[in-house]
Amino acid sequence: MLEKKPKRLLALDAFRGLAALAVVLFHYTMFTPQAELGFKYGVTGVDIFFLFSGFVVLLSFKESNTIRQLVVGRIARLYPAYWIAVLFTGFLFWYYNVNTADQLHEFKITLVANLSMLQYYFQRPNLDGPYWTMKYEVLFFAFMLLVFAFKCIKHIEWVALVGILFTALYSLIFKSFCVSWFLILQNWVPILSHFALFMAGIIFYKIRTEGANLQRIIMVFLAYLVQLSCFENGGRSKFFITFEAYFIILTVYFIILFLLIYDRLNFLANAPLLFLGSISYPLFLIHQFLSRSVIIAVLVTYEHYSFWASAAIALLVCVCLATLITRYLEKPIGDWIKTIGGIK
Repeated sequence: MLEKKPKRLLALDAFRGLAALAVVLFHYTMFTPQAELGFKYGVTGVDIFFLFSGFVVLLSFKESNTIRQLVVGRIARLYPAYWIAVLFTGFLFWYYNVNTADQLHEFKITLVANLSMLQYYFQRPNLDGPYWTMKYEVLFFAFMLLVFAFKCIKHIEWVALVGILFTALYSLIFKSFCVSWFLILQNWVPILSHFALFMAGIIFYKIRTEGANLQRIIMVFLAYLVQLSCFENGGRSKFFITFEAYFIILTVYFIILFLLIYDRLNFLANAPLLFLGSISYPLFLIHQFLSRSVIIAVLVTYEHYSFWASAAIALLVCVCLATLITRYLEKPIGDWIKTIGGIK
């Protein structure tokens, strides 16, 4: 069957905004009594981001002819907002936490490592909480780049199946019977804790563009089961919610993807949610340290504002900053990267 190019799923953009908001509210209420009002479940918001990444990345690989196009395009997409967020948060971190020459030296090394997006492999801490997810995006892109280099994009469903089965082997067999291999993989290939989500996103894309069949439905279900088996193997969810809660939420996420690809959630594509979706990436990157360690901390401690008033002010500030980054910095820097990379 010939694959058609899918029209843009505006409802997916809108839902990305909702997921980003859920993550923001989770971080605002993390380790507070307010988390028990339901905001703690926002810890799973990154799971749907990974599903979406698997879905949308395949299109860019099908539209590119060279590895250079892919690499430059991905750098232009991921890095501009990330660099801005790292430099902004780095300044705040330096202002509030760096007091000695030794601390300044360590901070400079950590800042440079964070700018690379590979601080995990340099054994440097994340300057802000959400950055832990970026190594997963880099590793997934590197995986897809290998698939492209070996001319296997046309066999991507079989590649996805192998990925799902290997993740099952890692999560169910290695963890119990080959602990040394499990620990090596967990340390060097941390994306395995969420790899099934990326693979499921790929299959959802194939269903969207070529239609559903038994093989694809089975593969999505396998990816769902494998991801459930990874609950204890990585990520943050296990520290905040029970497996039973994760089971329910992951089920909802997979149902949402099915509804999205069959245009059953188009009512979400309204102006407010589409706006939130358009700024979701910089909002996700910039909100945690600025809000929790600066705005909320100062307003609650020194100005005696209520938690919710402080959180509302923090959210408004972050939305404004994310809007400015999106409109005036992210795209111009991305276009400049494409120009010097020779793909524009």
